[in-house]
Amino acid sequence: MTNKPSVFYQWPNDFQNEYDVHALQLERPAHMSGSETIEEIERRLAGILAADIVGYSALVDENEETAIKAVKALWTNVVDPSARKAGGRIVKTMGDGVLAEFPSAVKAVECALSIQEATTAGVSAFPDGIQLRLRIGLHLGDVIIDGNDILGEGVNLAARLEGLAEPGSICISAALRDQLTRDLANLFSDQGEHQVKNISKPVRVFSLSLGTPGEAQQIQSDVKQDRKPTVAIGAFNNLTKDETSFLLTQGCQQTTAAFLSSLTGLKLVSPNATPDYTVQASIQIAGGRYRCLLKILEKSNDQPIHNNRLDGELDDPFEAQDSLSGMIATSVRYAILESEADKAAQSKTTRPGAEQWLAQSGQLLMGLSSGDWNLADKLLDQYIAERPDDFMALSMKACVRLREVVCGVLKVSAEDSQLAAAYLTRARELNEQSDFMHLIRATYCFGVDQDVDAALRAVNRSLEITPEYVLSLNI
Repeated sequence: MTNKPSVFYQWPNDFQNEYDVHALQLERPAHMSGSETIEEIERRLAGILAADIVGYSALVDENEETAIKAVKALWTNVVDPSARKAGGRIVKTMGDGVLAEFPSAVKAVECALSIQEATTAGVSAFPDGIQLRLRIGLHLGDVIIDGNDILGEGVNLAARLEGLAEPGSICISAALRDQLTRDLANLFSDQGEHQVKNISKPVRVFSLSLGTPGEAQQIQSDVKQDRKPTVAIGAFNNLTKDETSFLLTQGCQQTTAAFLSSLTGLKLVSPNATPDYTVQASIQIAGGRYRCLLKILEKSNDQPIHNNRLDGELDDPFEAQDSLSGMIATSVRYAILESEADKAAQSKTTRPGAEQWLAQSGQLLMGLSSGDWNLADKLLDQYIAERPDDFMALSMKACVRLREVVCGVLKVSAEDSQLAAAYLTRARELNEQSDFMHLIRATYCFGVDQDVDAALRAVNRSLEITPEYVLSLNI
C-alpha cells in the first residue's frame, strides 16, 4: 500500500490535504547565461470566493462614515469568521469587495452560505440599521501565489461570476459544481453559458438565490451533514522523557497519521483546518512495556467522546510503533463513526446527509440485532441511490447479505449469495485497496464457497493494506 507522507499532519493548512501543491519552473530564454535564474511561480488549486457589496456607492453618498463602519463590521463580524470556520482565509478586502480562498469546493460553498444567511437575516452587528447585501461568485481553479495574495485566471473568473450574481445570491462555475455532492449541486440552477470579460471561452454558470433568512441556514446545515467527518492529529506527549519514549511517541504520531489517511469514512486534516475531532495521546514506557492514554475530542464543544488506555510490549520498537498506531487509528475510526451515528439518530432539526446514513449503517452493523441490520440495510439503500459507485456502501450491502455467516451460520440463500457476489465484484472494481471489502470477501469465500484457502488470501490482502486492521486480525 502506498500511504500519503506520514508528516503531512504538520502542514499549516488544509490545502495540501485536499490538493497537490506544485511549482511551475519557467523555461530559461536562450540568451540567458547558466548563472541567471527565473523565480519559480508557485500554483495551487483552490476554491475562490469573490464578493461585492450591493449599492455601496449609494450608501457612501448618503452617509460615508456610517457606510464605512457598516462595511468594516461586515468584514470583521461576518465574512472573516465564516471563512475561518470553513477552513479558508481572507486574501484581501478592496473597499466594497473581498477575495478569499478555500481548500475545497464544499468549504467555499459553506462560507458563501454562512455569509448570505447573515446578510439576509440583517445581522445586528451592522450599525444604524443599515442592510448590506452581497453578490458572491465561486470558482474552483488554479491560483498563482504571490506572497499572501493570489492571482491568475481563476481569481478573474470568480470575480466575473460575482458580477453575474443577483443581490443575495451565489453564482458558481461548472468546475466548482462538479466537485459538490449530488444533493448540493442540484440546489444550483443552470444559467447556461456566458461570455465574460477577459475570459476567452464561454463560462457555464449555475446560481442559487436565497429567498428567506432560514433558507441559507437550512442549506448550510445540510452541507455540513453531507460530508465525511474530519479528524486532526493533535499533541502526542512523551511522559517518560527518555530517548526510547521520544522515538516511540514521535514515530507513533506520524504512523497514526499515515493509518488515518488511508481509512475510509474519515478525512484527515490539519489542526488549523477546524476539524470535527482531534486525537490526543500521552505515552510512557517502563519495564519493557508501553502505555498510551488516548483521548478523542469533539471540537464543537471541546469535550472527549472517547478515553482509552492502550498497553503493549516494547520488545521490538518498530513493531510496537506499528501496533500502537494501528490500535489508535482503529479506536479513532469506530469512536468517531459511533459519535456521528448517535448525532444522526438524535437530530430532530437537521436532515441527515448521505455521509451520516453511511456512518449510522456502519454502527448498526457492529451489533448482531436483526432489527439493527434491517435498518442498516434501508439506510444503505438510501445512500446507494444517491451514490451508486461508493465501494464502501457496496461492501456493506454485501455484508448485510452475508449476515448468517457473520453470525456463525454457514447457510446463505442463493439469492443473497448472488447479491453479495455482485456487490463485492463492483466494490473491488471501484477500489481494490479497501481493507473492509477484502474482509467481506473472506467472509464470502468461507461462508458461501467454503474455500478456506481463498478466505485466508482475502484476509491477508486486507492486512497488507492495513496491517493493524483489528477486524482482520480477529479472523
